[in-house]
Amino acid sequence: MTATPYKAISFSPGEILTRTKLNQMTNNEQWLFENRIQGNYSAHGLKRTRGLKLASGVTTFATTTAGGRAVDVMFGSFFSVGCNPVVVANPCGHGTGRMYCVTTGPGSGTNFPNHVGFRIWMGIDTGVTISLQRIYATVYANWIALGW
Repeated sequence: MTATPYKAISFSPGEILTRTKLNQMTNNEQWLFENRIQGNYSAHGLKRTRGLKLASGVTTFATTTAGGRAVDVMFGSFFSVGCNPVVVANPCGHGTGRMYCVTTGPGSGTNFPNHVGFRIWMGIDTGVTISLQRIYATVYANWIALGW
C-alpha cells in the first residue's frame, strides 16, 4: 500500500472519532514508514538501525599559502548527546585531484566527530613539491554524517 502525502490531524476533547480521521492516522503511519531513513549505524561498539539521522553539507576552504586548512562544522542540536556520527568527506572543485580530507572531532581535542560537530582538514598529497603545497583557489568539501 503506497501512502498518500502526510496530513496533520488533531482531536478535540469530547470529539467523536470518525472513519476519515482514523484512516488518515493509518495513512500517516504508512507514510512515515515509507519515508524513514533506512540504514545501519555500526561504530564505536554500537549498532543501531532505528532512529537514525542523516546530515550533509558543503564546506568552503579559502585560498592559503599553508599546506592545508581546517574548518569546523557544527551540528547544533541535530544529533543526540552521546552520538558519535560517522562522517565522510571528500574534496570537490577544480584542482582538487591531489587533495584529501581528514575528519576529527571539533576543535583539536578529540579524534572522532561527536554530537557537537567535527573538523575537516583539507590537505594536499605529500608527493607534490613543497612550493606547490597550497590551496590556490577556493575549494569545497562535500560531507555526509550518519548518527542518531
